[in-house]
Amino acid sequence: HRAMSHNTLIHRGVRVLVRPLVRTSIKPNQITTLRLAAGFGTAAALAVLAKMERISLPDHLAWVGRKVRQIWRQAAGQSALPLVVADGFDCMPRAHFDHPKANALKTLFTTLMLDRGFLAALAVYPTFAHDQPCLDRYAEAVREVFARMAEAIAQGNVVGELRGPEAHTGFRRLVD
Repeated sequence: HRAMSHNTLIHRGVRVLVRPLVRTSIKPNQITTLRLAAGFGTAAALAVLAKMERISLPDHLAWVGRKVRQIWRQAAGQSALPLVVADGFDCMPRAHFDHPKANALKTLFTTLMLDRGFLAALAVYPTFAHDQPCLDRYAEAVREVFARMAEAIAQGNVVGELRGPEAHTGFRRLVD
């Protein structure tokens, strides 16, 4: 059994994809383009994997997730907001409000964070772009927002703070 070159593997893979197209009106130069595209796609994928390993992406994503959880816990503690930060994968921080108006609070959080330039929810999907300065700005915004939300709870005015309807939950938004 002899070793197969990388190019041979790519060409065999592309042949499987291209063969059904040959029966159509595709011209030979389009097939060459498809072969090149498949080769570039493979090269790009391999380059991404190499960079992920070089920059230790999984470690970075876990670090960001731990920082987000820490931000939520500290800000919720300072403002006495009934936030439950979920345990789980560091790279996928999640939280929810333990309050009868939890959905209104979630909606208010998103709205107030948007006012501060963050499209935010109580689920964060970290990326390599999330760095310390970004997290510092996020922490400041979360502290402000949680304090305002705690005031709304204390005044019994969570729903009154909303500028529109509460966020839909589940699939109801798709069928209404």
